[in-house]
Amino acid sequence: MAKKIVMVCVMALLLPYIITLAWTGRIEEKKEVPLITSGKKVILDRKNGESYMDVEEYLPGVVAKQMPAEYGKEALRAQAIIARTFIYQKMNGENEVKESELHMEYLEEKQMEAMWGSESFVTYFQAVEEAVRSTAGRVITCDGRLIEPLFHRASTG
Repeated sequence: MAKKIVMVCVMALLLPYIITLAWTGRIEEKKEVPLITSGKKVILDRKNGESYMDVEEYLPGVVAKQMPAEYGKEALRAQAIIARTFIYQKMNGENEVKESELHMEYLEEKQMEAMWGSESFVTYFQAVEEAVRSTAGRVITCDGRLIEPLFHRASTG
């Protein structure tokens, strides 16, 4: 009888773990990182209408598209600063800019998960989000003015 009770208790404790593992393939939770807002907005002017997103909230989707998440912490941080500088430069001193004027590709979380796979999504998303958050507000300037950070991933020359 005691063995049965112990077995039932063990199963009761392990059942949620087993179900979660079977359902998602991983036992991880997305950490909630406090959002730091910049006060600067990207106007998402898409087919379904306009909405606003703070630049700091927008950047993880941009960085994820521009650079592989496995490139490393400092590379991701540098890319976040470059992308933020580009957005602020396009704002030209204003506090908002239309997404269509940026000519930047942006990935939503579901697109990132499809790109990275559900097993790597949490790890990669956290790396990209941490790179953006840890550089919040940082931009590149020269003589007190924002630079125009032109860059490209590959060249045929």
